[in-house]
Amino acid sequence: MQRPPSTWPSDSSWTSKARILDIDRLVELLNQRYTGCGRIGQSAFTGIETALWDIKGKILGVPVYELLGGKYRDRIKIYCDTHGGESLGEAAHRDPKDVYTPESYAQAAREVVDDGFEALKFDLDVPTRRDVDTAARRLDNEAIDHKVSLVEAVRDEIGSDIDLGMDLHWNFTLETARRLGRKLERYDLAWLEDPVPPGQIENHALLTQELDVPILTGENVVTADGFDELARAGAMNIAAPDVSKCGGLWELRKIAFVCDLHGIPMATHNIASPVGTVAGAHFSAAIPNFLAMEYHARDVPWWNDLVVRTASPNDPVLEAGYVDLPEGPGLGIEIDPSVAETYLTDGSELIV
Repeated sequence: MQRPPSTWPSDSSWTSKARILDIDRLVELLNQRYTGCGRIGQSAFTGIETALWDIKGKILGVPVYELLGGKYRDRIKIYCDTHGGESLGEAAHRDPKDVYTPESYAQAAREVVDDGFEALKFDLDVPTRRDVDTAARRLDNEAIDHKVSLVEAVRDEIGSDIDLGMDLHWNFTLETARRLGRKLERYDLAWLEDPVPPGQIENHALLTQELDVPILTGENVVTADGFDELARAGAMNIAAPDVSKCGGLWELRKIAFVCDLHGIPMATHNIASPVGTVAGAHFSAAIPNFLAMEYHARDVPWWNDLVVRTASPNDPVLEAGYVDLPEGPGLGIEIDPSVAETYLTDGSELIV
């Protein structure tokens, strides 16, 4: 097989002789050339770096997980983001109490569990009424009781054997998060996600110490040193790096190593396409401290059809709450051009 070009179009420095197989070296070049690009840049680097892993795996004839050190597991557990039980836009036209009801949460949870998922989460920062001063980040007793009723209804419906997380989207004060968290302790949650604004590391640490509910955070932290800071502060029980924001699979691998040193497991945040999700599955297979990876597209009917497994074309990417790890070279998948063509947005062009 002919190898790809061996040079990187650059100056005469050490970067000019980097090969397409030198993934870490190329990502280091990106970081040096585009210092200060922040989270948006890291997300862009992720797409480039993931493509390089796919190419390298195909050239060497091995799955990406082998390039990341081998696998701990064959199946990747997925947790379903169930949002607020109904369309996020419904409450703009109706009384929020009529939209975000215990019954609607329980029904949505039942549907997800019946689809085979063994883990799910809901948004718990949904409104109780329209006249709430959200800028204050504080909940009154009525709002607290409403949120508790949603969690109670879900637990009553699905029992205690299903992992259940609740997401607060950084929306509350320490005082409110503490009051709510204490009332939720009896429901044996898998985690309470992002209870206070992301920069409030000390407040995250206080909640981690005070509550008998695991605190999960980190979807907007994109480097290993950022997670080291959170871990050293005691600001999380579970780490949630995003599989498509951290600059690539190797940076994710570094994050996992740092978290493992601190005894912290990972439930990765993921709102990616099937391609990004499969890349996250390869990463998830290659680390010891993995719990579950997020799935954000249960309401997208063509999601499972967009890619085809190269080694087993008839098997879907996601089935019954798990991704069976693709065994073909690289990521082990190819995009189905007919499906992609069908769902292109207006004005877009498919290039294959």
